[in-house]
Amino acid sequence: MYCGGKTAWFELATEGRVHSWTVCYFAAQEFLKEVPFTLVLVEFEGVDTLFLSRLIGVERAEIKSA
Repeated sequence: MYCGGKTAWFELATEGRVHSWTVCYFAAQEFLKEVPFTLVLVEFEGVDTLFLSRLIGVERAEIKSA
């Protein structure tokens, strides 16, 4: 984002692989009412970075990482 190069936008695949996940039991003031919540880092094939997102609608026991 600092190189000044032109951005090439593209659509991500609708499926990825969980690289890592964590449960947050403490957060900033505006999110304290929502703890605990789960954050995931997702890998997408052909993409050279990880996508950080909050995981909603999945129980922790259902989260799988290979």
